[in-house]
Amino acid sequence: MLRIFLLISTFSITIVKSQSTFKEISHLKVIKSTAENHEITTLNFLNFNTINSDNFNDLISNYLKNDDLNLPVIISDVNNNKKFMENVQDEERSLNLIFIASRDDFIEFSYQFLSIWSERFEGFFIIFYDNANYSMRKEIFKKFWDFFIYKVVIVRQDENSTVIDTFLPYDTQICNSIEPVEIARLEDPGTSEITSLFPHKFTNFNTCNITITTFDSEAIFL
Repeated sequence: MLRIFLLISTFSITIVKSQSTFKEISHLKVIKSTAENHEITTLNFLNFNTINSDNFNDLISNYLKNDDLNLPVIISDVNNNKKFMENVQDEERSLNLIFIASRDDFIEFSYQFLSIWSERFEGFFIIFYDNANYSMRKEIFKKFWDFFIYKVVIVRQDENSTVIDTFLPYDTQICNSIEPVEIARLEDPGTSEITSLFPHKFTNFNTCNITITTFDSEAIFL
């Protein structure tokens, strides 16, 4: 069972290769790059990783030790979703960091949170899922797209690399595509550069059909 905790603190990052593992350095770089490129104002950590939940506090501690970005942080677990939502103030500029380790974790996350966020949330989502295979990545993207949440990437491990995937719903060949698309790969996080992990997805609909709803109403003034 996960520990219930909520921490509001100050978040900051400095990448120090000698003090962290390859994966931790990669995660830090992904978070920092996103925060800087998209003017993030709040970081929301949410742990669904029931397999490695005992290590979650250590992971967060490593994030909080450094001094660079100085962003407010909210840390929650699956049992504290009401308090988590109450603390989201600047929704559009929030970066949500979701840690999962299995399909069961994601199903739990979907059940408790996606239906809430679909009505009131427009932030950025980074799913940290080390062993996310192709079918699992596709399932995750489909679930988010069903709620029209599209600012989503998955960070996974592939041998000696950290890989970031997203989906492009209006691809040149498939409309409403949820196919995983690799947008970045870190083989040496100390030197690898990251551009924007959240590309614009609605600049070109590539002839896909778009449904528009209108209402007939009489003019108020003649």
